[in-house]
Amino acid sequence: MCGRFTLMMPWSEVARLLGARSSVHGKPSWNVAPTQLIAILGDGQLGREIVGPTWGLEVSWSPKPLINIRSETIGQKAIFRESLAQHRCLIPATGFYEWSEVGGKRKPFHFARPDGMPFVFAGVGQFEPAEGGVTFHVAILTTVASEFMKPFHHRMPVIMPPETWDEWLDCKGTSTEKAVNLLHEVPGPELVAVPVSTRVNSPKNDDARLTEPDGLPL
Repeated sequence: MCGRFTLMMPWSEVARLLGARSSVHGKPSWNVAPTQLIAILGDGQLGREIVGPTWGLEVSWSPKPLINIRSETIGQKAIFRESLAQHRCLIPATGFYEWSEVGGKRKPFHFARPDGMPFVFAGVGQFEPAEGGVTFHVAILTTVASEFMKPFHHRMPVIMPPETWDEWLDCKGTSTEKAVNLLHEVPGPELVAVPVSTRVNSPKNDDARLTEPDGLPL
């Protein structure tokens, strides 16, 4: 799963690097947590656009927002049919956290590209009623861990390579069947794993020290 991630640059810079417009302004974060506003890349009227929905879908069977959805079964779930067909998005990140047992204790690791550049997770969203109107909420799609990730966790976010972005975001031109196939066609970028401080366990902590090595990178 993916319960925390990083976006260690202003949203305007993310938009520039991803070739998008930005209609909202967001600050860098070293500890993006569920229920927070996050940056997503969508297909707006004027092209790719960064907007800021809430991370976590409201579902009837869970007391907590649903932050991850399995990519292998999303096409089979009626509850996600509209989200998959009409509200696909990409979620920029510079890294994500996962916890693995080391010496009998749960140790957090930060996974990122060696060059520190951003990448994107596959995501879907839905509109939900809110006071005075509606709000947009999103979830990250996950898949079976890569060979690199398996020693740390059996799941990981779906990282979409640039050549799949246009088709994934084109909800009018790309069928749900083709969209689901895109989730498994191309491997994501090379990642490095850096052990970090357990300070990341609390979403109240959000500063650059969270990604400083607390041990040797892998």
